[in-house]
Amino acid sequence: MLLTKFHTVATCLLIGVFSIAVQAVPKGWTEDVAAAKKSATEGTKDLLLEFTGSDWCPPCKMLKSRVFDSAHFQAEAPKAFVLVKLDYPRDKSRQTAAVIAQNNEMAEQYRVAAFPTIILADAKGRPYAQWSGYGGETPEQYTKKLTEKTKLRAARDAQLKKAGEATGLEKAKALDAALDAVPISATLLMATYKDEIAQIMKLDADKSAGLFNKYESIKIAPKIEEQVQEILGTTEDAAAAYAKIEKIIKDKKLNGLALQEALFGMALAKFRTEDIPATVALLKKAQAAAPKSEKAEQIPQIIEGISK
Repeated sequence: MLLTKFHTVATCLLIGVFSIAVQAVPKGWTEDVAAAKKSATEGTKDLLLEFTGSDWCPPCKMLKSRVFDSAHFQAEAPKAFVLVKLDYPRDKSRQTAAVIAQNNEMAEQYRVAAFPTIILADAKGRPYAQWSGYGGETPEQYTKKLTEKTKLRAARDAQLKKAGEATGLEKAKALDAALDAVPISATLLMATYKDEIAQIMKLDADKSAGLFNKYESIKIAPKIEEQVQEILGTTEDAAAAYAKIEKIIKDKKLNGLALQEALFGMALAKFRTEDIPATVALLKKAQAAAPKSEKAEQIPQIIEGISK
């Protein structure tokens, strides 16, 4: 993962490398997603989904011991969330076949590629916040962050309600505002809000509001990320990798999230040359390309990490 290269959000390793497994479910958590959704609906709560590798992933272990096992988190987090542990350790001897199947399905549904990943979702499972790694927050800081993130769902829901009462471009603009409120990856956005995206693009088919082009960019962002990762993984020469990614930007006239992915890749190529000022400048450009995205939220941490 690119974030790992910048010594920041600890992603550990890609899912496909490891066997699916689990350890005992901690007190206050459940591994049953269907039961969690039912409980969240009945209790008017949201879901906190933790994707973890409990027996091999260092940041996962740190997050658990420093935050999730704390008395403060255990007292405060369940007031607003049903806590769901989705574990992928190497030792699967304590996990049932049903849980293994469920967790595989959840990882695919939420496009999880790194551990630990936290996803906040409403009772139906629609995500409104997503982040990876553990930044060293205290239990108090972490629960405060969770409280702040719930405001994103409220903002999303307000705009979805507005969209339901509107027509034409006003409906498209309200749907756009709803999706803008949720800082999740382009891949996850496309997977979980595809109906809203289709409506926006249909309502702005003549491109008069600029929304069609915006979501066209979001649709291709995952493919651009794959292309960039392939270039970085197969091109040893940093200058050559930089030039290849720069050419993609020019040829495809990228903007928005797709541009952000490309600029992020260029920043990594520049980082390989140990040119920190240029790397930081590219990261700032990447942040500005899609300032409300999940990656944009992580970039300040990356900059802080490589500037020390």
